[in-house]
Amino acid sequence: MGVAAALCLVLGGGAGYLLDAWIGTAPWLTFVGLAFGIVAAVLVTVSQARKHLS
Repeated sequence: MGVAAALCLVLGGGAGYLLDAWIGTAPWLTFVGLAFGIVAAVLVTVSQARKHLS
């Protein structure tokens, strides 16, 4: 569960960082990517917790 959450954050932030470097909009897309990563990490964690608790 922790690895999946960390991977979501790294992939979201990394994608935002790469898009910022490519488009030149730093740091906005990094923040957007991190926000998507946080949402994805929460959803993965809740999904896994529900799976293990029921």
